[in-house]
Amino acid sequence: SLVDVEISASPIILKKNNLHGSLLSFKDITQRKENENLNSVLYNISKAANSNITLQELYNIIYKELNKVIDATNFHIALQDREKNKVTFAYFVDQKDQLDKEANGFDVSDTLASYNIKYGKSLLVNYQQILEFANKGYIKISKIGTLTKQTSWLGVPLKIGNQIIGSMAVANYFNPAIY
Repeated sequence: SLVDVEISASPIILKKNNLHGSLLSFKDITQRKENENLNSVLYNISKAANSNITLQELYNIIYKELNKVIDATNFHIALQDREKNKVTFAYFVDQKDQLDKEANGFDVSDTLASYNIKYGKSLLVNYQQILEFANKGYIKISKIGTLTKQTSWLGVPLKIGNQIIGSMAVANYFNPAIY
C-alpha cells in the first residue's frame, strides 16, 4: 500500500572525492500527514464558524471538511430546544433515510442524538449496543431509522461554554469498525 515518506539522501564518497553511491533513508510520515490534514480541517471549520455566513453554509462546510478525515456520508447535526423538550435536525444527510421536514422535531428521550445530548459525552455504538440501549429503554428503535447488523454510530455533544445545545453524529451502515 502507498504511504507518505520523507526521503533523505547522503552521498557516499570514497577516495579522492570519487562518488561511490548514495545512502538513502526513508521515514514513514503517514501519522504526520494525518495530523496536518486534521489540523487543516479543524482550522477551516473554526474559520468558517467565525465568519459571516449562514448556519446552513456553516453546516455544509463542516460536512465537507469532516469528510476529509472521517467517513461522514451519513451525518447529522441535532439541536435541542429546551422549551419544547424537542430535538430537531438542523442538518441531515443520509444514504438510507430521508428526513421528513414536517416531522422535524421529536421527543428528546427517544434517540441516540438525544441520549448523546442528555449525558453530554461522546458516544460510539454498534448495532448490538444500539439494541441494548433500546432494551434498557434509553432509546426507541422506531426513532432510529435504518439499522443494519454492520451499523456504527458516533456522536459528540455540541456545547456553548458548559451548556449542551445539541449533537453532531456520523453513521456507517457497512463497516462496524470504521470509527
